[in-house]
Amino acid sequence: MLLDASRSAALIVMGNRGRGGPAGRLLGSVSRSMLNRAGSPVLIVPNKTAQ
Repeated sequence: MLLDASRSAALIVMGNRGRGGPAGRLLGSVSRSMLNRAGSPVLIVPNKTAQ
C-alpha cells in the first residue's frame, strides 16, 4: 500500500521505532524497502526521545 501511494506522492515521511543506541541507527524492513523501492523521495524522521 505504501509503495503504491509513493508513485503519486511528492514525498513519503516515515518515523522510526525510536530505539536508542546502536540499534536505533539501523533501519527496519519497512523503512529499508521504502528507501529502495519507493517511487518518490522518502524521509525517515528519528524519534527524538530515543536519542
